[in-house]
Amino acid sequence: MDSNKSIAKKYHHLNLEERIEIQIYKKEGLSITAIAENLKRNKSTISREINRNQVVQRNTDLTERLEYYGNTAQNKYEKRRKNSGAKIKLVKCSHAKKYIEEKILDKEWSPDVNVGRYKLENKDKDCVSTETIYNYIDLGLMKVKPIDLLLKVKLKRKKQVVRKNKRILGQSIEKRSPSINNREEEGHCKIDTVLGRRNKSSVLITLTERKTRMEIIMKIPDKTSKSVQDALTSIREKHGDQFSKIFKSITCYNGSEFSFDEDFKTEIGVELFYTHPYSAFERGTNENHNGIIRRFIPKGKSIDDISDDVINRICYWINTLPRKILNYKTPYEVFSSHLGLCRY
Repeated sequence: MDSNKSIAKKYHHLNLEERIEIQIYKKEGLSITAIAENLKRNKSTISREINRNQVVQRNTDLTERLEYYGNTAQNKYEKRRKNSGAKIKLVKCSHAKKYIEEKILDKEWSPDVNVGRYKLENKDKDCVSTETIYNYIDLGLMKVKPIDLLLKVKLKRKKQVVRKNKRILGQSIEKRSPSINNREEEGHCKIDTVLGRRNKSSVLITLTERKTRMEIIMKIPDKTSKSVQDALTSIREKHGDQFSKIFKSITCYNGSEFSFDEDFKTEIGVELFYTHPYSAFERGTNENHNGIIRRFIPKGKSIDDISDDVINRICYWINTLPRKILNYKTPYEVFSSHLGLCRY
């Protein structure tokens, strides 16, 4: 009877006890077929096991012979198992690994931004996925530590309720054209303020271009309508004839600092829209950018102590941060290709 026919199709690796038995049977001079029958294994399995795990021994006359030892075979098997499986992709993608580590540590880019940007700049080279980078960071296979990554914020979706107990300061966001809502055209911005301490101190005013995500950040003395109007006037004077090309409309938060008088609305020459009261979900781009600013200027930190040079560096960092939504180009690159180079 052929013993091989009774062997189950599902393969199980040899264990230490079986390897010791192979050693004993081989010492007794049994053939490979006989050893296989005794262990109820395929003779090919026994043959491969012996050939793979034999070790060289030296005779007294200095000649060499091959011997099989169960314990040695088990040790070699366990060592191979540790090195088995797919090779770590970062070994093949060492260039990408170095690039990603440098950008996270030096520029504080997120893993996803790094992967996307690397693929954009190095289309002929291998790169791992964003999920793989996170896994390798968690496993300690990169110089980057979890603490070096951007803060992961869990967003809780709120019910979108438009309350009507606050005065509307101007033309509703509902009157914006579909081209503005769908970000089909450049030159439509959103304006917001970022507070430091909750007292009468300096605040930041931010203007974000909706399509390219290009950002302007300015420090103003306080959160008043006059200070905001003065800032917008300053921006208009700085850009001169290009102002109307860069700023075609501005969408404002329905806060008192944006309660502009009619003369200013006419003077600024830009169509103004206002979000609904208590509707932060209508200012998603602003909220996202404000969250990035908070990485540098935490809540409660006085903006009076922040120099214009620091604010300019924060603005530069935001505008040179590759974005997934921009196919991993930077806001500055996309903005420049559409509107020309402009200094803020």
